Amino acid sequence: MLYTGLKLLHVAAFTLWLLGMLVASVACFPSDEAKAPGRFVLGTMRWNAWVTTPAMLLTWLCGLSLALMAGWFGQAWLSAKIVVVLLLSGTHWLQSIGLRRLGVGKRAPGVLAASSLVIIVGVLVVVTLATVKPEL
Repeated sequence: MLYTGLKLLHVAAFTLWLLGMLVASVACFPSDEAKAPGRFVLGTMRWNAWVTTPAMLLTWLCGLSLALMAGWFGQAWLSAKIVVVLLLSGTHWLQSIGLRRLGVGKRAPGVLAASSLVIIVGVLVVVTLATVKPEL
């Protein structure tokens, strides 16, 4: 019962985290000029602070707890999944920096143009690894 509830919470938090990152990727898409932040950017900044970042932390907490409970540490598929989730966490960190820059009227870093692609590919890899649990 605890395992199932924790797994449900993990999937829900992961979904919220990645949906928030996709919205942030739209808000951070590089433009040619810096301008005062609009309602969309300000709203995305608040959502990032109050929902997306806590969802990321909850995803990590639940995921590591599940791995510990199931004895998955040391399995190659989990190691690969952790590497991809670290990449997604780093992307989220860069997006947070981009949102803060936009919030003070500066441009977001150009590297964020690729964040949507990183998120989508990362999610596909994470979901595949978690579902199939292949022996790598």
